[in-house]
Amino acid sequence: MSDRFQQLYGIKCIQLRPLSWDQPKAGLKPNYTENPAVWYDYPRVPQRYGVLLEPNNLLVVDIDHPDKIDHNKLKSTFTVKTGGGGYHLYYKLDVDGMTSDYTPDWGELKTTGHVVGPDVMHESGNKYEVVKDISIKNITKKDLVPVCGEDILKDDEDETRNDDNASNTKHDYNKDDPLGFVKSDKIRKDIRDALKSPGAPHNKRVWAVGWMYSVAGLNESEIYNIVSQINRWSDFDRETTKNQIKSVINSSRNGRG
Repeated sequence: MSDRFQQLYGIKCIQLRPLSWDQPKAGLKPNYTENPAVWYDYPRVPQRYGVLLEPNNLLVVDIDHPDKIDHNKLKSTFTVKTGGGGYHLYYKLDVDGMTSDYTPDWGELKTTGHVVGPDVMHESGNKYEVVKDISIKNITKKDLVPVCGEDILKDDEDETRNDDNASNTKHDYNKDDPLGFVKSDKIRKDIRDALKSPGAPHNKRVWAVGWMYSVAGLNESEIYNIVSQINRWSDFDRETTKNQIKSVINSSRNGRG
């Protein structure tokens, strides 16, 4: 494991699953973003490791589709080319009010969970390769406007949906308990069970997403942020989950029509 990336020294990391073509994706250790007992300090990390975001106060501009974004419009910072051909741009988080991840069509702004670390092998056979070994810069919402548009400047309470039953109540996000906004103990337990069961049935996942949208009034990004942070699904896939959340929301809207 390389230890040459000075900008990562002391950064908190997590162990990832071994790379095996016949091994299904497995969940990380429970509560891995909140449990220092399972963290590693770079450069003393496993062969396959992920860089934790929230514990390190990091925001990563995760670019899945480089053809849809000109990332040169952003501050030059520590940058990794991913094994899938995208980029991870690392920034120190200085973004007031960004309490959930932002998911444009080119990728994602990640502030929770983890990203795969430099030098780790991707399933394609390519490594996550550092292409800009420079200092990690601070970033603000205004710095993100060139790639995210003016909407990134809106406060969470200004985000509305074009349906008659949309909730006007701002989601009270609590990083220590992402489901703390659910007042009913039973509903909170049912949602948590649907997210934390490795083999949760599809209908229970759909119900949990539908409840957070239709009853609690959460938006797509807020729901994805909660699902990605809490779930322990053995078959979790980021893009599939995003698409399924969109599908549930669209179905709910159409049902109201």
